[in-house]
Amino acid sequence: MKKVFTDAIKVRKEALNSLEKARGEMATLRSLANAAKMMEKNPELVKLRLIQTIESSQGNTFILDTNYQVKEVSGEK
Repeated sequence: MKKVFTDAIKVRKEALNSLEKARGEMATLRSLANAAKMMEKNPELVKLRLIQTIESSQGNTFILDTNYQVKEVSGEK
Protein backbone atom coordinates (compact mmCIF):
# COMPACT_ATOMS: atom_id res chain seq x y z
CA MET A 1 0.00 0.00 0.00
CA LYS A 2 2.85 2.34 0.86
CA LYS A 3 4.50 1.71 -2.53
CA VAL A 4 1.27 2.50 -4.38
CA PHE A 5 0.96 5.80 -2.49
CA THR A 6 4.62 6.66 -3.20
CA ASP A 7 4.18 5.84 -6.89
CA ALA A 8 1.05 8.00 -7.06
CA ILE A 9 2.91 10.94 -5.55
CA LYS A 10 5.80 10.43 -7.99
CA VAL A 11 3.43 10.36 -10.99
CA ARG A 12 1.67 13.49 -9.75
CA LYS A 13 4.98 15.35 -9.38
CA GLU A 14 6.04 14.31 -12.88
CA ALA A 15 2.72 15.51 -14.27
CA LEU A 16 3.04 18.86 -12.50
CA ASN A 17 6.61 19.27 -13.78
CA SER A 18 5.45 18.49 -17.31
CA LEU A 19 2.61 21.01 -17.02
CA GLU A 20 4.97 23.70 -15.73
CA LYS A 21 7.38 23.06 -18.60
CA ALA A 22 4.53 23.36 -21.13
CA ARG A 23 3.39 26.64 -19.54
CA GLY A 24 6.92 28.01 -19.79
CA GLU A 25 7.17 27.02 -23.45
CA MET A 26 3.84 28.69 -24.20
CA ALA A 27 4.98 31.89 -22.47
CA THR A 28 8.15 31.86 -24.57
CA LEU A 29 6.18 31.39 -27.78
CA ARG A 30 3.81 34.20 -26.83
CA SER A 31 6.76 36.48 -26.17
CA LEU A 32 8.37 35.64 -29.53
CA ALA A 33 5.07 36.21 -31.36
CA ASN A 34 4.65 39.59 -29.67
CA ALA A 35 8.22 40.58 -30.59
CA ALA A 36 7.62 39.55 -34.21
CA LYS A 37 4.46 41.68 -34.37
CA MET A 38 6.29 44.66 -32.89
CA MET A 39 9.15 44.31 -35.38
CA GLU A 40 6.70 43.98 -38.26
CA LYS A 41 4.95 47.20 -37.25
CA ASN A 42 8.23 49.00 -36.42
CA PRO A 43 11.09 47.88 -38.71
CA GLU A 44 13.46 50.26 -36.94
CA LEU A 45 13.32 47.92 -33.94
CA VAL A 46 15.24 45.35 -35.99
CA LYS A 47 18.04 47.86 -36.55
CA LEU A 48 18.02 48.81 -32.88
CA ARG A 49 18.28 45.15 -31.87
CA LEU A 50 21.19 44.69 -34.27
CA ILE A 51 22.99 47.66 -32.71
CA GLN A 52 22.41 46.23 -29.22
CA THR A 53 23.79 42.86 -30.33
CA ILE A 54 26.88 44.47 -31.82
CA GLU A 55 27.39 46.57 -28.69
CA SER A 56 27.36 43.55 -26.41
CA SER A 57 29.52 41.44 -28.71
CA GLN A 58 33.22 40.96 -28.02
CA GLY A 59 35.77 39.59 -30.46
CA ASN A 60 33.44 39.38 -33.46
CA THR A 61 33.62 41.23 -36.77
CA PHE A 62 30.47 42.62 -38.31
CA ILE A 63 30.15 43.89 -41.88
CA LEU A 64 27.14 46.13 -42.39
CA ASP A 65 25.61 47.30 -45.63
CA THR A 66 24.61 50.90 -44.95
CA ASN A 67 22.22 50.82 -47.91
CA TYR A 68 20.26 47.95 -46.37
CA GLN A 69 16.52 48.43 -46.56
CA VAL A 70 13.75 46.22 -45.26
CA LYS A 71 11.42 45.38 -48.13
CA GLU A 72 8.01 43.80 -47.90
CA VAL A 73 7.49 40.81 -50.14
CA SER A 74 3.93 39.84 -50.95
CA GLY A 75 3.01 36.48 -52.38
CA GLU A 76 1.14 36.21 -55.65
CA LYS A 77 -2.17 34.39 -55.74
